[in-house]
Amino acid sequence: MNHKIRHELNKGLLFFFILVIVPILIIVYSILTSVSSLENLTREGLLQLLVFIIPVVLIYFLCIRTYYNSYYVIDGSKLMCRLGIFKTSLDIARINYILKREYPIAGNRPALNLQGLKVIYGHGSSIFLSPLDEEKFVKDLQAVKSSIELR
Repeated sequence: MNHKIRHELNKGLLFFFILVIVPILIIVYSILTSVSSLENLTREGLLQLLVFIIPVVLIYFLCIRTYYNSYYVIDGSKLMCRLGIFKTSLDIARINYILKREYPIAGNRPALNLQGLKVIYGHGSSIFLSPLDEEKFVKDLQAVKSSIELR
């Protein structure tokens, strides 16, 4: 397999709420509380406002990037996972089998849904993924390594 196959993530409502809605509410609340006391705003108060709002807006854009710029790519013998600014890769030859599972409490989980696939690789290591089309994702992995089974 010499070409790249991109798989979108199955994005759950909970993660949309956490990564998009909550930061918007924080920004709106910050602006509204700032504007209400705008007539009494001093130069020092304005500086404090900017020191608070700028990081909040930057964190919001990081959250947006995580939600909208997340995908998996099968590139030859590698599975690359992108979750916002975070990247990881896995040699497909190391994959032993795949389980359909719910979101694990701990572990490596570049996923934006509570249900997905737990990929077991190496000597008992695992990674939790949530591809939009699980069946096609597994078939594309099996095209690289035919012994991968879905349990």
